[in-house]
Amino acid sequence: MNYSSALTTPKGVEKWLIFPLPSTNEYQEIIGLKSAFIKKIKEVKTNKIITLRLNDVKETEDILLCSFRLKTKEVVKTFNQKWFVKDYKKNTQITKDDFINGSDRQLKVIKKKLADPKDSLFNIVCSAYNFSLDYLSYGNPIDGLHTFRQALEERITDCGGYSTLIASLLASYNIPSRIVSGFIIDRSLTSTLSLFGLKKLNFNNLLMHAWLEVLLPDGTWFPLDGSIEWKRKYSLSTRQGGFGYIPADRLVVSFGHNFKLLLNNKEYSLPILQKPQFL
Repeated sequence: MNYSSALTTPKGVEKWLIFPLPSTNEYQEIIGLKSAFIKKIKEVKTNKIITLRLNDVKETEDILLCSFRLKTKEVVKTFNQKWFVKDYKKNTQITKDDFINGSDRQLKVIKKKLADPKDSLFNIVCSAYNFSLDYLSYGNPIDGLHTFRQALEERITDCGGYSTLIASLLASYNIPSRIVSGFIIDRSLTSTLSLFGLKKLNFNNLLMHAWLEVLLPDGTWFPLDGSIEWKRKYSLSTRQGGFGYIPADRLVVSFGHNFKLLLNNKEYSLPILQKPQFL
């Protein structure tokens, strides 16, 4: 599948365009990535992004931000059911911020009704994942990332909210995880696509999506796609994905969340790196 993304620069705007670049990983192989802005690439928490100042380009000029060929991969995983939380390295860092917080009091109350901290890692992850399927309903999709608090209090949330709530529950057990941001590919339509916010909007080709990966004691990552499984459970979707399984229908553009960018001595905060966005 061949992909390209072009920008028509707006008139009289002096802003930054932030555009995450996909890379080869276990979900995909990126072949022949090209961009007119290779020299403007920044590294942000292992992710590559283009930072383009719009007043550096001609007004209304069409610019090819990037093009590449994509080969998607199916990811099917399980893990050792004899692992325990104590098997993690002592220096493992757990995220704590507005989006993911394992120290929240309400989550600690919920935790008491889930798996015992001395249970196997597998049982704890299953317990947190199944809780999200029973407690949450899918809805209220947004650009960006819902916090665990939004998911916890409103109980109707999108794929990001499923991920931040599960991540917060796991963090309460000192189990690390990370957000995966990208898109679901609609293979029934053309494979030469324009991404969100650029030359044209095309919600039929690429659907924004996020899911969670749990870091295992051996350093590998285990995927959890709760929102997709919830939709399938209630016959709202036939798409595949769930506990330990991601089908070969994804374009991943970044890992992690809560990014801080320093551009011209001004700091910007980005919940996730996903679709191209103006700052």
